[in-house]
Amino acid sequence: MHAAWNRPMRNRRRIFATTAVFFSLLVAHAASAQKPNELADRLMRTRANTTLEVQGLSPWHMKLNVQLFDSKGKPTEEGAIEEWWLKLGTRRVVYNLPSYKATEVDQDGHLYRTRDTDSPPSVLQTLLAQAVRPMPIRYEIDQSTPSLKRSNLGKVPLDCIMLDQPIKGEDPLPLGLLPTYCLDAGKDSLRAFYQLGSETILRDGEGHFQNKVLATTIGIRQKSVKVAEERIVALETKPMTPDDFNPGDDLEDLRLSSATLGADAVAGTILNKTEVPYPQSAVQRHVQGDVVMKAIIGRDGHVRSLHLEKVPDGDLAIAALIAVREWRYTPYKINGRPVEVMTTIVVHFSLHAGV
Repeated sequence: MHAAWNRPMRNRRRIFATTAVFFSLLVAHAASAQKPNELADRLMRTRANTTLEVQGLSPWHMKLNVQLFDSKGKPTEEGAIEEWWLKLGTRRVVYNLPSYKATEVDQDGHLYRTRDTDSPPSVLQTLLAQAVRPMPIRYEIDQSTPSLKRSNLGKVPLDCIMLDQPIKGEDPLPLGLLPTYCLDAGKDSLRAFYQLGSETILRDGEGHFQNKVLATTIGIRQKSVKVAEERIVALETKPMTPDDFNPGDDLEDLRLSSATLGADAVAGTILNKTEVPYPQSAVQRHVQGDVVMKAIIGRDGHVRSLHLEKVPDGDLAIAALIAVREWRYTPYKINGRPVEVMTTIVVHFSLHAGV
């Protein structure tokens, strides 16, 4: 007998359709006196409550219905993401949307993907991650100094914990520039996630599966515009064996179809480079330094994903992120075939030389 997805167990205030969804309306109050190690423990408890890809769970299958929107928030396409999970390190994911179709298989530490296919768009990666593993791992927490601000999202009180990187001599980074997990006040339940200064993930509804508490609907907003929404339509335990995860001839080992290049090597391949403005606020505060980002550049030369690694100042980081997202590179080739590139992008801000 299969364990089935248990639909919402209790009602939560619906927040997707209200103006409260905009993090620009999030009002932060004075920081709590809780210590970083106490905040780290709280994040790990929330992870234990919400993560499906952990040891001890029976194999499961999930299907997500996905709706994407354009830059004005109008619906553009619908599709689905499905995942079959056997154990840690063994899973199959199928993306089936008009603009992106691919299968990925994780097996024995190798990642396989449909041949000649780029990595999934970052918005699809985020949707899946928020459904099955929305919280940070212990290593990510240990590499930061968690900080807390008590906030309100509309009338909903939240405890927002940011994985902070303290900067000597600078004001604290703005809430949400680095990964920020907003929990219901006084509880170990995730309500919202905020990152990169402009991306907001809101979780609505609640259901239970294998003693985990999951959101039934998840929405993503960028610069306050809805760009994607997903809904769990199927979630059940299912008998599986390792043979079900053999990659097959239509998939390729990504170790053989990707490359890792240094920042200097990639910098010389830029085709279109949107100018990075030097924020006037940073000039007035005499702030300078390097914004360092980990990036994936697709086979077509477009930046597929960005993650902040080093941040000298919040305003500098936001300026760099907005510009670099639009950069385009010459596709990198191995044996005549374009491949994905994992790299580091550095944006230099100097008060004497500009950007």
